[in-house]
Amino acid sequence: MASVHPRLKGNVGSFGAPQASLGFETDGLLVRHILKNAGRLGVNVVELTDDKAKNNYLHLELDHGALVPLYYLKWELQHIFRHVKNVFGKIWTILVIYKKTH
Repeated sequence: MASVHPRLKGNVGSFGAPQASLGFETDGLLVRHILKNAGRLGVNVVELTDDKAKNNYLHLELDHGALVPLYYLKWELQHIFRHVKNVFGKIWTILVIYKKTH
């Protein structure tokens, strides 16, 4: 299933920590691309809308099985992007200094 909602969220309230929650903006264009091309590749993907979720008694919130790995992935990616930003900032500074001296 692929959700077309602009934001996915969830918490681990069922484990006694409802304050531990995460939310993520989704990439609607990417979801549409996946839905469009999955069938062409022989992969069955169902678009999860509010109506389909309601009619099939499905929850639109992320559960702990998704939240726990996403928490660590988000933390790691933020850590990596922070370092990449620092490296590119230093490279940019070097290029600007080089350009001014030549």
